[in-house]
Amino acid sequence: MLQLLDAIRYIKKIPDASIETSCKRFLAIIKNFTDKEINTLVRLALKYPPATRALLGALLEQLQQGRTTEVIFKSLNPITKYKLTGAAKALSTTEKWNIV
Repeated sequence: MLQLLDAIRYIKKIPDASIETSCKRFLAIIKNFTDKEINTLVRLALKYPPATRALLGALLEQLQQGRTTEVIFKSLNPITKYKLTGAAKALSTTEKWNIV
């Protein structure tokens, strides 16, 4: 869980992978999680920086896990924008999460 959150946190530093391909890989990994694992992931994410929480929220919402993302969404500043170029190509939920 923490390894996944760290990978999301340092998504710009993953060698030889664009943000778009990394997002697709994260979706494939999270898709196989149980509800309990997703709840644990959300709980642990609250200790991470806002950009990490925003990207995790967008990933979970893409997987129709919207009910679990409410806690993350409320923990973010509504006017802050997170610059993750390419995330919008893999995720349709980036606008709500202020990811540009």
